[in-house]
Amino acid sequence: MTKPYAISKERFNGLPKAVQEQARVTLTCFNKCYIDYEYGQYKASSMIGITSTYAPDHKSIGIVYADDIYTPAERAEHRKELDKCIFD
Repeated sequence: MTKPYAISKERFNGLPKAVQEQARVTLTCFNKCYIDYEYGQYKASSMIGITSTYAPDHKSIGIVYADDIYTPAERAEHRKELDKCIFD
């Protein structure tokens, strides 16, 4: 399966540690995470928004996919933890 705009592991590992951690946390609940750069900092998000204007330094860095970061066993464990939070 082709993964459009996927960030390679090397590029992901080259991002600041704070945004790597944001992406990892996001990917415990979502299948993909969008990485953007604006106002001098990186941010990770589970979704994108389209606006009429962007920051002067805005760049879409790419998408990190959960199955590129976590093993199937780790993803299953995340789902179990998430189910406990939602259904308890």
